[in-house]
Amino acid sequence: AQLPKINELLRESERAELRSQWTTALDFLDQAEVLDPQTRGIGERRNRIHVAQSQEDTSNMLTLGHQALNRDDFDEADRWFNSVLEQHPDNQAAKSGLQQSAISRVAQRIAELQERAEHEEADLDLVAALATYNEVLEIDDKLEFAVQGKERVTEIILVSRQMQTILKDPESLSADEKFEQATQFLEIAENHRGHSAEYDRALREFADLVDYASQYLPVVLLSDNLTEVTLTTKGLLGSFDRHELQLRPGRYQLVGSRDGYVDVRKTIKVGRDMEPTSIVCETQI
Repeated sequence: AQLPKINELLRESERAELRSQWTTALDFLDQAEVLDPQTRGIGERRNRIHVAQSQEDTSNMLTLGHQALNRDDFDEADRWFNSVLEQHPDNQAAKSGLQQSAISRVAQRIAELQERAEHEEADLDLVAALATYNEVLEIDDKLEFAVQGKERVTEIILVSRQMQTILKDPESLSADEKFEQATQFLEIAENHRGHSAEYDRALREFADLVDYASQYLPVVLLSDNLTEVTLTTKGLLGSFDRHELQLRPGRYQLVGSRDGYVDVRKTIKVGRDMEPTSIVCETQI
């Protein structure tokens, strides 16, 4: 008597299964089982629906995981892939998704650090830029942009410090050794022209200073023709009433000596349009 109704319920369950309406399909099976618990094949049908439902759920979770990956939402992606592995520990698609998430996470971090380092370089915050490049190299010590960036920033830090030191004491370039070092630093610094607006400004100022320090300016020394005058960079000039010479701009030391008189030491600063400098021993011993 119940068989027609049971057969109808089984057919409705199959139709719902074809439409992937798993809950509805299971509900029809439950109704058929209530009418006749001995109905054959209900258990197999129910297991088949559970497997299909599980496969669909797994596919949906994998899809949601990859959609999160495409949005660079790596935490969300990891949650979906791990949810799959909790139910199916050997699921290769979920394992591959986690690997892809980890690689993408690292790639995003590297891109963020590269952008930060470039901004720090542009702002001439070179110490911070060097630290950022080192952070990148801790992730991958063969990344070319980080290797080159570290070398570039290290050299710029060195040359910038040297330029600033000389710019704070430009008169030190009167010494030939200092001037030679400055020309070498300028040559290195020119390799990085265009690095940033701030760097180029400092480079122009330094280049102008080196150019000025390379010029020879007229210097007039006055004495009493009795005092022996020595210029530290030139040696003994002798005694004279007036002595003219050419010196590069900067700081020089004059020493005057005369038998029976206290030596005289005088620091002069050579520059354009400087007045004549007198050096005479006047105090007797």
